[in-house]
Amino acid sequence: MAGASILNELVLGLGLFFLGMVLTGDNLRQLSGPTFRSFVAKPADSPWIGGLIGVGFGALMQSATAVTFILANMVKTKLIHFTSAAPILIWCNVGLTALAFIVTLNIHPLIAWIVGLSGMGLGFVKRPGSRAIAGVFLGIGLILFGLQSMGSGAAPLRDAAWFQELLTLFKSAPILAFIGGFVLAVLLQSNTGATMLVITLAKVGAIEFEIATALIYGANLGAIPLRNLLALNQGPEIRRMVRLEDWFCLLSGGLMMVLFYVETVGHLPLIHALAAHLAGPQSMQLAVVFLLSNLIPAIAISLGRRGITEQLLQKFPAAPEEGPTPSFLNARSLDDPSTALDSFAKEVGRLLATIHPGPVDSPNNETEEGEPAPEFAVIAKSMDSFGMELARKALFSRKDGHRLHTLRAEFSMVRSIEETTRAFNRGLGRSHYRERMPKEAEAMRDYLEKILSLATQAGDTLNPSDIQNLRETTRKTDPDFIRVHEIGLSRRAAEKATNNLWLASLQDDFEMTVWMLHRYAKLLDRRAIAVASQ
Repeated sequence: MAGASILNELVLGLGLFFLGMVLTGDNLRQLSGPTFRSFVAKPADSPWIGGLIGVGFGALMQSATAVTFILANMVKTKLIHFTSAAPILIWCNVGLTALAFIVTLNIHPLIAWIVGLSGMGLGFVKRPGSRAIAGVFLGIGLILFGLQSMGSGAAPLRDAAWFQELLTLFKSAPILAFIGGFVLAVLLQSNTGATMLVITLAKVGAIEFEIATALIYGANLGAIPLRNLLALNQGPEIRRMVRLEDWFCLLSGGLMMVLFYVETVGHLPLIHALAAHLAGPQSMQLAVVFLLSNLIPAIAISLGRRGITEQLLQKFPAAPEEGPTPSFLNARSLDDPSTALDSFAKEVGRLLATIHPGPVDSPNNETEEGEPAPEFAVIAKSMDSFGMELARKALFSRKDGHRLHTLRAEFSMVRSIEETTRAFNRGLGRSHYRERMPKEAEAMRDYLEKILSLATQAGDTLNPSDIQNLRETTRKTDPDFIRVHEIGLSRRAAEKATNNLWLASLQDDFEMTVWMLHRYAKLLDRRAIAVASQ
């Protein structure tokens, strides 16, 4: 009966712990809007700022595997470069040790309040953002409650004969404890979960300090099999990130185990001595050991980061593109609606960049009457499929649902811009007219080229000044627009009736494209306001 009671407490604790991890991660992803991801993508020239972001990212997510695949998706969709993502991934391992220190604190009286109030918040609050915040706190409360339950169930293990025999075996051969920590993390599919269980057992006096440290070092390697299983048949971007995290874990476990033997066999004061000097209770000392087992490898890999990233880029080069393909869309990002929306927004901008004013015989435009350029057609078709799959599969917050609506409106507007530009290009392609009126043709073409470039820039930056510049340039009161318009009117007054009709049609297509781009600027303005509010 006692054994069954212990097992019940441990299973309940583990279940609550992982439920809390899932709740925390899912709700944090809802809260991490475009502002957060753009913040993550910024430190391209500052690896140390990237490291600080990684520490915060790891402390929030409490899963290096989750961070690995989030960053891998951002790299694959070109929201961030691999060299910028690397320091974030390396240092997120340091951030996830924060939970180990929380576990050592005597906050059990607060756990009931955290779980109760956040649970009531989920029940009564209707706003998605507020519900997500309540979900984060509920997840944290369940993590702490789960660890408390595991501690209660683990206390009787001190008197179990089989457990004492296992500890004796580990004590005689610490490498077996190292292997045991690895196996425990593989079974739990989380090195953080395994480490928290070890610290909880040590806190109630069920495990000695040295055995616990060997278990923690082994647990640092435990997420490697799961990550590599998830990365099977994935692209080079994901494999690069997974391999970088694998190297970190191998260094974290292997190096620390070497230092373990140097300290215990060679009697040199190293990690254990430092932990004892910095912290009092055994559980706090183990939290310091867990921190050092991630901090030391993070510093070591950061010093050689440039060479490591170059080697990984050479080993996993980007696959060559065969014909026109989307650059930012990635099926894996569908699991994270906010990242998928960022990818879709980037692809809208890329689609707009494929539109060029000019006669149909130029290489950037259509090759057959009434058909868009192959690059535009392929990307637009992929975006249609991606948008429908995203709307069908994803669970959106209200803000993300509004973003999807706005982005699909932008996508429709870009297709309309392509159609009117294509009609304009067909008119320019009539060489017998174009040769007779180069001044008018060049003025309209150059103006469209200018505002299409402004639109691409505004969509990429979402800078209010860029969007305002696009809006002003596409107004009928813009001086350059008035000049082009008057050139066309003067030519039409001098032309015969047949040519006049053709010129009127050409100018209508030109002005319709300008109007479409003005409408596109208004949509960008709406999206920029929505992003700034998140």
